[in-house]
Amino acid sequence: MTSQDIYDRLRASLDDTNESQYPPKQPFAVPDGYFDNLTSTVMAKVECQPQKKTTRVVSIRTRVWGVAASVAAVAVVALGIGLFFQSQQQQLSDSVDALIASDQEVDELIDMVGEQDIEDMLAEVDFFDYE
Repeated sequence: MTSQDIYDRLRASLDDTNESQYPPKQPFAVPDGYFDNLTSTVMAKVECQPQKKTTRVVSIRTRVWGVAASVAAVAVVALGIGLFFQSQQQQLSDSVDALIASDQEVDELIDMVGEQDIEDMLAEVDFFDYE
């Protein structure tokens, strides 16, 4: 059975259905003239409601506490950033000191090995043998 056959069978079964089996498409009705004066009725109800204006009073003490809290928050952030970068700088300094110390140790080891030892080692190692 091909897809065209299936489509044709479905189409035939839909055509055979009785539309009276289903409820009407719009079961509700609007009264006559309902939308004629709807806008004026809604606007009249909106205009009748009084608009309340509220004034918020903020005391000077509340403003001062707000400014003080803002300044304290900025100070804490600045202090945290400063401490972070200071610790990073200390870690970098420690790393540089360790590198310098290891470089000095390598120099000392090289000084301890004689030229004859280096020549003997180079003679033993074949650098061109890659097997």
